Amino acid sequence: MNFITPSFLVFALLTLIIYWALSDRFRTPILLVSSYVFYAFWDWRFTFLLALLTVSNFWLTSQLYKVESKVRKKRILIACLSINLLVLAMFKYLGFFRDGLVQLFDLFGMNLDLPTTSILLPLGLSFFIFQTSSYVIDVFRGNLKPEKSFVSFATFVVYFPHMAAGPIMPAKVLIPQISSPKVKPDFNQVQSAIFLIAVGLFRKIVIADTLAPMVNRILDNPSNFDWKSLFLASIGFGLQIYGDFAGYSAIALGVSRLLGIEMMVNFRQPYLSTSITDFWRCWHISLSSWFRDYLYIPLGGNKKSKRRTYINLLIVMTVAGLWHGAALGFIFWGLLHGIFLAADKLLSPLRVKTRYFKQGWLIFGWVLTQASVFFAWVFFRNPQISEAFHLLSSIANRVPGTFEISDALLVASALVVSFTLDLAEKHFQPSIIKSHVFIKGLLVGGLLIIALVLKSSTIVPFIYFRF
Repeated sequence: MNFITPSFLVFALLTLIIYWALSDRFRTPILLVSSYVFYAFWDWRFTFLLALLTVSNFWLTSQLYKVESKVRKKRILIACLSINLLVLAMFKYLGFFRDGLVQLFDLFGMNLDLPTTSILLPLGLSFFIFQTSSYVIDVFRGNLKPEKSFVSFATFVVYFPHMAAGPIMPAKVLIPQISSPKVKPDFNQVQSAIFLIAVGLFRKIVIADTLAPMVNRILDNPSNFDWKSLFLASIGFGLQIYGDFAGYSAIALGVSRLLGIEMMVNFRQPYLSTSITDFWRCWHISLSSWFRDYLYIPLGGNKKSKRRTYINLLIVMTVAGLWHGAALGFIFWGLLHGIFLAADKLLSPLRVKTRYFKQGWLIFGWVLTQASVFFAWVFFRNPQISEAFHLLSSIANRVPGTFEISDALLVASALVVSFTLDLAEKHFQPSIIKSHVFIKGLLVGGLLIIALVLKSSTIVPFIYFRF
């Protein structure tokens, strides 16, 4: 069930009506049932996998909290995390491990004949595996007490506004909101929720879905197009994935706010960032925070030597790349960002403090950051690393081919619209919030009308649903 379909609109409205019509003690069960219904629309068979993971994490975490022996606590923690990671590996990485093993044996002249596997990836598997794992780790660390209510915990695992593509919500933030009495959003909260949904739909439909056909047409058949088309399509993909993912996150935040539950902001105008470090503070914030809290800091973070800090960054970002998918392109994308982050830390002391040069550095930093990010997107869009290098080689060597001026106009328009929206959010959001309800209504209406006019008859799936 896609967020931009009429079926989701009907589903969300019915859920909201029933949710607020019943007394508070029924609201969490309604959320749980609604979340499973939402998931079943995608593939009902995987609801059983969800239920099994929920039961195992709930029971093992309760046992972990009860025992006093540190050794037993660690064993239970390892058992619980192993179950989670084994499920993730089986569905997401089995084929990758198989191909890697076959290639390894080929290097030594041995033919390893393993059966080819093709397993359907459950929707949002990586997200709820990370979410439940962080819950277990927090209980193990003593930062959180295990949730006593199975219904509340199960709702935390499958909460439908964010289960498909995040944000990955910390248990200490989301579970108390699920288990405590719900408070109906006031008029201002309803307005802001509707505004978030309208902006999300605009980003998804007007920017991401409008670019998708052009991006796919060119990047799926690179040999048919010239270097300018390939370059434009690569820029277009960077804008597409931002509009797609930020759009989803905005809709999720808005729907959740209507349910009386606040979720964390997942994007803060990342393409306005003037350093790669700043970019990762603004892009997919929930995932960045997860890796910081559960991998980077445990590895030592930046508390040890500079060399160790750089190694930690490379490890974390490479794992982040692997989290996105079982392909060398994703891994290389993560490694590139690890190198960029290490270089940013290395060069940060060289930034000049004077006012004149500070402005120059900001401009240079913004250009360098965007160039780095969009360069890395090539490997994300082409998980087969050889295809990514071939694409970059074609651009660098200015290969001839088909070029359509309409593609250039489309990317230029998307750039203007995307950056205008980001600048408006960053600089004028407080004024918009305080403006008269009539003005806000006009803005929301304008965004929705444009989205409806440009909406394609073909539903374009959210990119991050595949992760």
